[in-house]
Amino acid sequence: MAPVVEFDTQNPGSLVSYCPFEKEWKKLSDLKALDEVRNSNIIALKSSNIEYFIPKAFACVFVGVLLVLVLVVATNWPPTKLVQTPSQPADSTAASGARR
Repeated sequence: MAPVVEFDTQNPGSLVSYCPFEKEWKKLSDLKALDEVRNSNIIALKSSNIEYFIPKAFACVFVGVLLVLVLVVATNWPPTKLVQTPSQPADSTAASGARR
């Protein structure tokens, strides 16, 4: 991680890193537990099909919601169609029930 960090300034080089991530990566490589992800240059742990399904399902739900939103906006364009103005009664005194 940080190969030139010194913890003991009196004895430089006396402490060495165990490189845990390099050792773990080598062990995973030896066990053939790594797999290259399709359509990218990423090497990751091997996964089951359900682990690939979950991100695809979220993407489908997101696209579906987005399409419904676009459809609602397109059918109600311009936005002023959604605003309803109150209708005025013909005779305001008859509507209020006031007598003269």
